[in-house]
Amino acid sequence: TDDFSYSYTLGNFSATFRVVYMYNESSKTIDTSKSYYNTSLFYTNTIQEIDLSTSIKVESEKNKNLAISYDFIMSSTITDLINSSVTYSYNFKKPNFNDLFWEPFGDPNLKTEFSSNYYMKNRIISNMGQLNLDAHFIKFDNLISWRPMVSTSAYWIPENISSANSYGTDISFRSNPIQNTNITAAYSISITENYNSSISHHHSGKPLLYTPTHSASLAIQKIFKQSTFDINTKIIGERIYRYNWPYDNILPAYLSTNVSYKYQISAINKFETYIHLNSENIFDTQYQSVYGFPVPGRSYTLTITIKERK
Repeated sequence: TDDFSYSYTLGNFSATFRVVYMYNESSKTIDTSKSYYNTSLFYTNTIQEIDLSTSIKVESEKNKNLAISYDFIMSSTITDLINSSVTYSYNFKKPNFNDLFWEPFGDPNLKTEFSSNYYMKNRIISNMGQLNLDAHFIKFDNLISWRPMVSTSAYWIPENISSANSYGTDISFRSNPIQNTNITAAYSISITENYNSSISHHHSGKPLLYTPTHSASLAIQKIFKQSTFDINTKIIGERIYRYNWPYDNILPAYLSTNVSYKYQISAINKFETYIHLNSENIFDTQYQSVYGFPVPGRSYTLTITIKERK
């Protein structure tokens, strides 16, 4: 890859021009070498304590349609403890090398993905910690989606979904240390709608395959002298793995918990020794990430690490 770029800045305005040449050698008869030209313009300003920024990017490639993306971001720090921002953007994502040619999973006929994106983000800081409240709405055209292909084994393949929507909210909290204890929690509700032109009208608007509507996590870490305890729990809601009529095939929701203990032995000479005991899926939950391929149950690992101090 040869990558050349030139940038220019004048006050609140900046511009970048970029040329990229990619040369690939392959046994495939398809020529995967390419070159593209990218021009980006940026502008930022602050008006009455409101930060404004906008940009536009134009990318040109031989035998491809002109790709354009742009965004507009408005953010404000209401107080030292509250920050809010609103973003609108129009983006594109070209299929990468693996999407196109990863044998035997790639699809050389994939189209460029385009999306209109609306985001609202709020960050609140207090003596207890940091709380994030976010919301989004995304409208996709030719969404590049990876889904599992199940036969004697399971592997993932990419495909274009001609039209899809995604919207929802995310809530996360990270505490300040309390008696050497840190807590992180998150909850997400993400509603996806599949309007692919190839699916039956019975299924139009249903959630994307293998995409849960609800998910949550909780992590607690406790440090005591030379010991560190960690417990992590995640909850994944039910997912559709195959559209069916009148009832879809569903993978049920599941909860999985990992627990670990790490102990640092006092340094001897120039060496530090760590003993790490870890248990994944400690409650032996039986679940499947891909239908037909159960995830192994409870497992234990013991690791001893000796490091030389620098």
